[in-house]
Amino acid sequence: KQWYQRRVAITAGIKLEPYGESYYNSRMKGMVKKLEEDGILTDGDGCKLIFVEGQEVPLMVVKSDGGFTYDTSDLATMTVRMGEWNADWGIYVVDNGQSLHFELLFAACRKIGFIAPEQKVTHVGFGVVLGEDKKKFKTRSGDTVKLRQLLDEGLERAEKKIRTKEAEKKERGSGGLLTEEEIIKCRDAVAYGCIKFADLSCTRTNDYVFSFDKKEKSTDCDSALIPLL
Repeated sequence: KQWYQRRVAITAGIKLEPYGESYYNSRMKGMVKKLEEDGILTDGDGCKLIFVEGQEVPLMVVKSDGGFTYDTSDLATMTVRMGEWNADWGIYVVDNGQSLHFELLFAACRKIGFIAPEQKVTHVGFGVVLGEDKKKFKTRSGDTVKLRQLLDEGLERAEKKIRTKEAEKKERGSGGLLTEEEIIKCRDAVAYGCIKFADLSCTRTNDYVFSFDKKEKSTDCDSALIPLL
């Protein structure tokens, strides 16, 4: 429950309905069979491909060993999102390194009718997130900082700063000390506010180096937020 509340807070009230890859796995076999029956797939070195006009690189729907690929699963997601759910606009927020993939995917889906003429699909690219060693974060290997870790670190650092300020005020004999409830409220606002500010202050399409210290120090937004609470 605590993690759910933090997730809702960081997404500013946006309702999240996660559907993992496994949700679409059962649909891929039937989809491939239908594509074969409709003559959409092209054989190439034992693979089943979809070529898009104007592009040399095809989508690989079935590998030579009969296995499926990311292209297969992404096609399957389209049958659900744009077909079953009848979405008006599909927005894919994925790093810039996948630009060609989505260009091919969208074109192929229009070609085979997975996206209707009146429906829109857009790839919103963003810069690659780098570690402090300037190497790309690799989500598949698990070598990343999870959102939960980032939020917990932000809360810990914000609370430490607030309690330090309160201790200094008490030592000086100043009034207006925060109650425990106010400290927690202030901590949450500062932590989430600084994380959002640090992320949104970067140019979306540029690569950036992730650093806990940078998110804490680069904006100094905590000093601006605390007096407003």
